[in-house]
Amino acid sequence: MKLLQRVKWNHVILTMIIPVLALLNLNYLKIMILVFLGVVDKTALDGCLFLVAELVFALMYLHLKYN
Repeated sequence: MKLLQRVKWNHVILTMIIPVLALLNLNYLKIMILVFLGVVDKTALDGCLFLVAELVFALMYLHLKYN
């Protein structure tokens, strides 16, 4: 149970950090997603939810940047 809580906290922390990095440089976003999937997230479902959330953020970012 503690492991699960730790994974969830890592998920929350990365979800807060990645948008900041993405604002600086979208290449960081790709790197962090790869790191996240490779190191922190061992469950496919959380990985999919995380990627969907980051994809939505990336699309919002691009929409705001170019409009």
